[in-house]
Formats: sequence, C-alpha cells, structure tokens
Amino acid sequence: MNQLEQDGGSVSFLFRGNINSIMKKIAEIEIANLWVEEPDLEEIFMHYYEKEE
Repeated sequence: MNQLEQDGGSVSFLFRGNINSIMKKIAEIEIANLWVEEPDLEEIFMHYYEKEE
C-alpha cells in the first residue's frame, strides 16, 4: 500500500497485490462508502518510476 492519504473521515491509497488480503482488513471496520478503482495511466507510470525509500 502506498500514497496513503487521510482527509477527515476519508481515506485513499493505492494497493498492489492480492485484493482478498486488503478486503479482509477492510471488513474489520465500519464503512459508509467504498470505491475501488483502477489507477489511471499516470499513477501506474509514476509507481514504476518512483524511488524506493
């Protein structure tokens, strides 16, 4: 998981991997709304070229 952002009651992040593992964690908390979207081309490109920390 990267690009984690929290704004009030909203949380957004990019996740790469087995969707089942993150869904198990999400199932443990109360959620009002959930959007699952594919990243756009720019996000995909930047992910591959960002420096490892």
